[in-house]
Amino acid sequence: MTTSNTGWVGRQDYVTKLAKLLGDKHNDDRGIKIISISGPGGCGKSLLFNHVFYDDPQALELFRDQKYLKLTATGTEKFPSLANLFTREIVTSVSRKGNDGKPIQFTNLQKLKQNIQKMNQLAEEQVRGSLNTSSSELTPLFDVLVKLGIFGIEVATNKGVASAIEKYVEQKPAAIAEIINSIKKYARVFEKKGFFGFLENSQYPRIRSDLPGLIAESFVADINSILERKDENGNKNITNLLLVFDNFEKYVDVIDKFIFEKLIPEIRRSSYQWYTTIVIIGRDQLAFSSKYIKGEASKNFHALFNSATSEILLEAFTPEEADKFLIERGVESKEARKKICVETSMFPFLLNAVVSLSNGHMSAEAADAFYERTCYWLTSQQKQWIKALAFLDNINVDTIPFMLPGDNVEEVWNWFSREKSIRDPDSEAPVINKFVRAAVQAVVENYKPSLAKDYREKAESAMAKLQKLKK
Repeated sequence: MTTSNTGWVGRQDYVTKLAKLLGDKHNDDRGIKIISISGPGGCGKSLLFNHVFYDDPQALELFRDQKYLKLTATGTEKFPSLANLFTREIVTSVSRKGNDGKPIQFTNLQKLKQNIQKMNQLAEEQVRGSLNTSSSELTPLFDVLVKLGIFGIEVATNKGVASAIEKYVEQKPAAIAEIINSIKKYARVFEKKGFFGFLENSQYPRIRSDLPGLIAESFVADINSILERKDENGNKNITNLLLVFDNFEKYVDVIDKFIFEKLIPEIRRSSYQWYTTIVIIGRDQLAFSSKYIKGEASKNFHALFNSATSEILLEAFTPEEADKFLIERGVESKEARKKICVETSMFPFLLNAVVSLSNGHMSAEAADAFYERTCYWLTSQQKQWIKALAFLDNINVDTIPFMLPGDNVEEVWNWFSREKSIRDPDSEAPVINKFVRAAVQAVVENYKPSLAKDYREKAESAMAKLQKLKK
């Protein structure tokens, strides 16, 4: 799905379905419903939502009466934390004024953010004083913890901490014993009696013992305050909450439990009555990505929340939609359109990127734009992977170690296997789509020629080894 210069192309059924879901009455007895939009990367999930919510006049009519306050989280950080998702992303995503005409303020969340910052600063100072940070082996570990900035406050909810430490330990096997002892000291710092005692605020113990619950309470209190206000004539132009979680798979481990065990129960306990629609946008269907729909916790989910989840599953364009899109974008030759459709597998983002290239020439500017459009949903680590793998003529568990010697081969292969939108559908061997590949190689060549040379040499070695294995 995409928007051309002359308007929206294709998928009107999806547009109508989503608009109706946004406008339908809530079937939960306390006014809560969930909409899941899923599909492969690049198939237009976020664009579908934004088109329906902002641009399509017929769709807007279907849910205009809901008077939504829309708030969005996208997990822009390398290791998204629950606190940052709400105290930074959610609070800054609002773009409208309140019912009273004044800017919307999240007073409770802002206060919580300030307290977390104070705790982190204090914790960092205390930990620095308790660890032997002068050790050359220990300093990198401490630097990892500093960069993550969550000294003991969100360790349980942020797998980024565990993975960062695990990777460090693998790279420094000789320092394992010292690291383990240091981590033990690091943990004991927070158990000292009165460690945060001189900070006279009732939130501090809760931040350590139940940060998710405190975030839910603060958020709901702010929403209550925002929605209950009226203008000078006693009217309201926002009455209900629309909470959008985009790139859900990027932070599902952080947010899944919070939504169903903390946020929804807190909303249901609210004294002020308002409808809540939660839109979850991700590559996997919610039934598979969340353990609260069909997984191990689904029984508890149904016990506390009896509203059915509505699913919208997107795929690539149909041949008719892809052809119409290319015609709209000025590709007159039927043969050229057919060729482009085959080469792009009719994924909207690839179609859009390909026809945007000037005469098919991959200039430095075009390569940059193509790369950013192709990889914007990838994590920082996945962006590094694709830069290396773009130089391979055959991507498999035997060739990956040559290009990415420090990474988990199985993890890289599983990621590449799932990314249908970047794979070449015509190649017998697993390889990145030729357009994506050309753009990624051009970006590496333009900005780091030495790295491009290194990747080419590694790729040659990998393919030579693969030939030997085949013999």
